[in-house]
Amino acid sequence: MNFECLPNELLLDILKYLTGIDLFRVFHGLNKRFNDLLSLHFQHYGLDFQPISKQDFEIICKQYLLSMVHEITSLRLSDDDDTPQQTTLFLSYGFTLNQFTHLQSLSLCHLRSDEIIDKILTKLYYLTHLSLSECYCPHDQKNVANIINTIWSLPRLTHCWLDITIENTDYFITPSIISFSLTHVSIKSLFCNLKELASLFHFTPGLQYLHVGIIERSNDFRLPMVVSSIRSLNLSRVDSRHVITTLLQHMPNLRSLTVVTEDVYIDGYQWQQIISDYLPAIEIFRFRMGFRSYNNNEKEQEVIRLLNSFRGPFWFVEHQWFVRCHWNPTEGYDRIYVYTLPYIFEDFPFLFLNKGIQFESTCPDDDAYLSYDHTRHLCYYSYLLFNNALFRIRFSNLHHLSVELPLSDCFRAIFPKLNHLISLDVWSCDDCDNTFVQSQLQMLLDWIPYLTKLSFVSWPNSFYHWPFVRTKNRSIDRLEFEAPGGSGYSQVFNDELCAKLISSSLGTQCQTLVIRVKNRTNIMDLINSMNNLRAMSVRCEEEDDNDDDEIIEWLRSRLPLTCTITRDIRFSKQIRLWISRIL
Repeated sequence: MNFECLPNELLLDILKYLTGIDLFRVFHGLNKRFNDLLSLHFQHYGLDFQPISKQDFEIICKQYLLSMVHEITSLRLSDDDDTPQQTTLFLSYGFTLNQFTHLQSLSLCHLRSDEIIDKILTKLYYLTHLSLSECYCPHDQKNVANIINTIWSLPRLTHCWLDITIENTDYFITPSIISFSLTHVSIKSLFCNLKELASLFHFTPGLQYLHVGIIERSNDFRLPMVVSSIRSLNLSRVDSRHVITTLLQHMPNLRSLTVVTEDVYIDGYQWQQIISDYLPAIEIFRFRMGFRSYNNNEKEQEVIRLLNSFRGPFWFVEHQWFVRCHWNPTEGYDRIYVYTLPYIFEDFPFLFLNKGIQFESTCPDDDAYLSYDHTRHLCYYSYLLFNNALFRIRFSNLHHLSVELPLSDCFRAIFPKLNHLISLDVWSCDDCDNTFVQSQLQMLLDWIPYLTKLSFVSWPNSFYHWPFVRTKNRSIDRLEFEAPGGSGYSQVFNDELCAKLISSSLGTQCQTLVIRVKNRTNIMDLINSMNNLRAMSVRCEEEDDNDDDEIIEWLRSRLPLTCTITRDIRFSKQIRLWISRIL
């Protein structure tokens, strides 16, 4: 059958499986029908520049994007290590986002400049959804306040996700401009106290959903208003029962409550009292509470008392809410966790153990709720070897896993499939058999069919003198041998180790590399010999004491002008390269 004879609905289904550059190269300008189909596609799916090669990014921006600015409804820009300085390059082509007259959703990822963030957000009159993900603001709080006010000034913005880090503060800077459009706000990586939260409520009077962490040092502050608009509240961190009760008694229309606490003890009787007194409209209640047991001899009895407080008619009959505890009975391990079922949190707090975790729940069926499908991030330690209780729990939807090698015998029982895993951190200790660890690593990589990022967190020096692991997994395109900012242990790659990496299967297919090298010539060797490499974040050991940019000028004189070379604003010893193979 002729491709053009297919109905539009089927063609649109096919287009969604192609990359942006392939869509433009193959179909743009072919005829009016395909131009119209491209318009429909980008109206529905938008344009995602994370990740993309520098060559493809430049081709789209220079040849195609201007003709499509009125069709794009969503856009993602990223300055991550695989696309460094992408946003600056985007602006250098003369684009401003107010040209995108139908832009409704904007995601900015890993930006490291508050000035650029503020510049991008100006005059986005039609924007309804905004996400700032893992962005860093290096300057004073006044600049950040301007960004927040710019966001709160966007006239149609309804949903805002803020995952930003601000230099010299852990606290969110509240707006001083009222937004009448915002209904959903999520604040990650920064905290509020109750005074700041009251200010946020004042300047966001239509707020219905809030995700925030709260750190409050005073027990005297009271919210000055009833927040009747709030329907859903997610407290990602709260450090006192006072904060919880102070908030909830001012939210009479709350229907969904999610709470994560550490070292705050609230039993079932106390939760029942809080909910009965303050939350008449509650429908969904989810929590995870971690606390310390101070008497190891009575730990099990303490768990039984806690679970019994969640067994009354209020929990079983009125709401059908069930909870589960897990704890370590071994002396010296004093953490106890209790949480609602099903488990809905993205991370799971494994205890630091050398013996088994014990589980107990209030659910009548012990085999219910054993699939922790919402868990995305997990650290797994090999000394969970005797953890028989974990054989029954399944983590079937992990995206990121940190694991210590060698693996314990129960690993495959807990993780029978890792089909959704895309990021893996691995480490090992000095006294392990390198041959065995290598074989286990190779086996582990072959188990994970869609893995894209592999990070070597901490390894003994002797490991690097062995040949790099060979794997059948062709999806791995990002290798990290250096922790963010150089934190933790990092292996320095000299001439010998660079040569081994270049000749390995992992090195051959690598597209993004985060690494520490001995000298500047190692950088050139890696770029010239790793033909698929398109981005690198590198720290040069011999240049650690030099604060000038002489090494950057040295690299620029040896690489094509199309390559972008900059020093990382946040981690100044890191040099980031976005490599273009076009000469």
